[in-house]
Amino acid sequence: MTTEQLYNELNYVNHSREKRLFYSKMVINNPALIPKLLDLLFMVDDKLSPRAAWF
Repeated sequence: MTTEQLYNELNYVNHSREKRLFYSKMVINNPALIPKLLDLLFMVDDKLSPRAAWF
């Protein structure tokens, strides 16, 4: 999954337990996503970046 694809997934994550569980399992099963996720998290001027913490 590319960083752009991961960024697009931020539109679908929400605070619900179901969504957080789904995305956390996705990251656990693919640890290569962690650096990309951190890049998205530290995009401080982007309104979607805090959602990266919900993964």
